[in-house]
Amino acid sequence: MKKTLTLLIFLFAFPISVFSQISTNGVGVVSFSPNMANVMVGLTTRNDNLTVAISENTQIVQNTIEALREIGINSENLHTSEFNVFETNEQNEEGMWLPTQAVSSTLSITITNLEILNEVIEVAVENGMTNIWGITFDNTNRDDYYNIALTRAVQDGIEKANVIANALNKEIGILVSITENASFGFATNRQSAWATPLAEQTADVEIVAPQSLGVSANVTIVFDLNRE
Repeated sequence: MKKTLTLLIFLFAFPISVFSQISTNGVGVVSFSPNMANVMVGLTTRNDNLTVAISENTQIVQNTIEALREIGINSENLHTSEFNVFETNEQNEEGMWLPTQAVSSTLSITITNLEILNEVIEVAVENGMTNIWGITFDNTNRDDYYNIALTRAVQDGIEKANVIANALNKEIGILVSITENASFGFATNRQSAWATPLAEQTADVEIVAPQSLGVSANVTIVFDLNRE
């Protein structure tokens, strides 16, 4: 009984402190202009003889790469992203569906000079590429822009915590934790087109780069409220 009374007296004499906390989400956004683009071009060749289909496909890709080099695309900005061989059916003149061999390939092109973007597409089409898709715009300094957005997100979270604390007639105390959340990637402008040889087109394909892109950062910040 004495042990119980002693414990109760101790608890009343030294009450347990309850820590109150504030948790906020900070958001930071940065806008900037694009200075690069990536475009995917490709084609599919078909032939009863697989070797011939591969040879035709490879020749068109090589011709396209050489032509792109001539207008200023460096070799390190050109690479094959997909190469597939498969069997498909093709309708002959009599209307019969017969199996044939097909070879498809995709060439990824990184363009660091947006002034030649449309010329790149024209050259690819002129050399036999029949698919154009996945055109994306970006900036070579995107990591720097994200860090600016991240700094703004932290500042925003701190400001929100102060607003909440002031509304409670309290002040924020020590920082408990800060977490970088999943952020929004760069805004991209995607355009796709089915391209036929320019001689057969009624109008040239023209891609217009967006005036600005954006990146967003998000953090969760937790503060202790000062004890009363």
